[in-house]
Formats: sequence, C-alpha cells, structure tokens
Amino acid sequence: MTLLFSLLFGSALMAAGADGIQLEAKPLTRRELPDDFPATVLEKDFAILEIRLTNNTENPWDLDVALFKAFSKKGKEIERALATDIAPELVKFYTSSGGGVYTQQRGYGYPSGPYRRTPERAGVIGTPSVARTVPVTLGTELREKLEGFEIQTGTVLPGETVQGFFYLKSKESGNKLKGGYLQLEELQGDF
Repeated sequence: MTLLFSLLFGSALMAAGADGIQLEAKPLTRRELPDDFPATVLEKDFAILEIRLTNNTENPWDLDVALFKAFSKKGKEIERALATDIAPELVKFYTSSGGGVYTQQRGYGYPSGPYRRTPERAGVIGTPSVARTVPVTLGTELREKLEGFEIQTGTVLPGETVQGFFYLKSKESGNKLKGGYLQLEELQGDF
C-alpha cells in the first residue's frame, strides 16, 4: 500500500506511515547557498529546495527522487528542473554582454550584507567584452556542479541522513515559496 504525506517547506516531518523516515524541505535564498554554487540560478527563474531525509528505521529505504513533487501554497504543482535545464541558462550569463555567473564570496563592501557578487569569467580576466569568450566545456562543468549538489536517488541505510538540492522551475524562490509543500509517494512535507 502506498502512503501519501505532505511536508510544508521549512518544517520537518516524521512520517508515521513510513515509520521513522524524517523528511525536511527548505527553500533557499541567495545567502544560504554554498560559496562555490552558481547563485545566478535564482535569477534565471529557478528555485532551490534543500532536502534532508533521515532513515531512523532498522531497514534500508529506497529513495527515488523522480517521485518528488513540489506544490505552491495554492496547491499548484511546481515543475522540477534538472541540471540539464539550468546549465544552458547559466551559460547565457557568460556569453551575454557583461555577463558572468556569480557565486557567493565572503567579503566586505556589498551593501546588503557580508556577501558580494563576484563575476567568475571562466578564467578569462579582462573587460566585460572579453567575458564573451568561454571554454567549450563550460556547459558541462556547470551541469556537473549542479548535479554535485543535487539530492540523488539511492538506498538510504538505517541511521543514515542524505541531503541535497532539488531544483524547481519557478519565478519565486526563497521565502516567497514558504507555505508550499513537497510530496513524495511515501512521504510528504511542507516547506
């Protein structure tokens, strides 16, 4: 029998039906992203959920990420985005005039906090017009970086916790997603 649970974004759920599987989902803001993550993702109509799943049972549990579905607070399904959807959009930042993919860098002088936007121009140093020249492998490198942060399908062993990002196609991100929920065939949780 398949059980269905709901988890609001930003909260944790101990799924009674799955007896000891804990699921947490949190929409991330730019400041919460790792330093080496291409934060420009949030500017290209994508949102990021950080998912943490803990198996508190005595049995292995199979996690199939393809079964995750995200919903807005109004109940409308938010389409999942894959790294292969996001990477081409990020490459456009490199090839457009004055573009660059931005990562979070700790530093001083950024008006809204301890982070500043630092352009990374694929190793090309110079004026913004020079930034139009990018390595052929840039798209692959960005895709691999995004996949490295993504939550993966696999077996969650007893006592093990897995976590990673789940990408969504959404013009809203971060706190604007609060009140939505994440659904998994056997578990469901709010964010």
